[in-house]
Amino acid sequence: MNEHLRAPALELAPSKRKRVVAGVFVAGLVTLLAAPAALAAVWSINEVESDFELTGCLTKTEGQDSIDFDNDPSDNYYIDFDATATQADPDTGAAVLQEQLAVRAPAGFRTYSTDTFHVEAASCGYDFNVSLSATDPNSFGEAAVAGNWADKGVKIYLSNVAAPGDDFTDATDWDQTPLVVDSSGVLTNASTGSAVLADDSNLVIGFALAGGSPAGAAGTLRFQVNFNPVP
Repeated sequence: MNEHLRAPALELAPSKRKRVVAGVFVAGLVTLLAAPAALAAVWSINEVESDFELTGCLTKTEGQDSIDFDNDPSDNYYIDFDATATQADPDTGAAVLQEQLAVRAPAGFRTYSTDTFHVEAASCGYDFNVSLSATDPNSFGEAAVAGNWADKGVKIYLSNVAAPGDDFTDATDWDQTPLVVDSSGVLTNASTGSAVLADDSNLVIGFALAGGSPAGAAGTLRFQVNFNPVP
């Protein structure tokens, strides 16, 4: 009987030791979690060599209206698209294109140009989603709208096809959400819809200018042509 009673007592000893070890482990874990964050740091370092190259696959060119009416800035009809003007990028100093469009038209009329300039992709290897936007300020820190907009306003249109017709209300040929500056110089629509520019093709930008009485200096609209490659 005595030997039988002693056996369970001996079996309890390992369990007690296990509980003691577990208690020490938990206490140590709590100590690690409570350590100040400044004592923990992890680094992984990988070297990268990067090469950057520029291609000429995206361009902007004069449309037929700019070719026909760019003779004399004092003409009553004058449309001139200059694809060579540049600005210095404010971060890198690189010469970045900022094309210039100059327009002069008779007061008291609506003047339309459905072939002002083209955006073109040539052997880019990709199609592009293209849109127009007027960011204020732009990437050079310039205001989207400046100058004299008294009694004149403009809409800038983006075509949906390479050879659009002359009717801006044709939704097949032209995006129906043009950039708009009203006659008080307010940018009332700052982005167009998107059109697909197929590789080795082009899209067309046009405008509708409404002018009342002559009001001196020009009004300026700075806008962007956005190209997003389609993977």
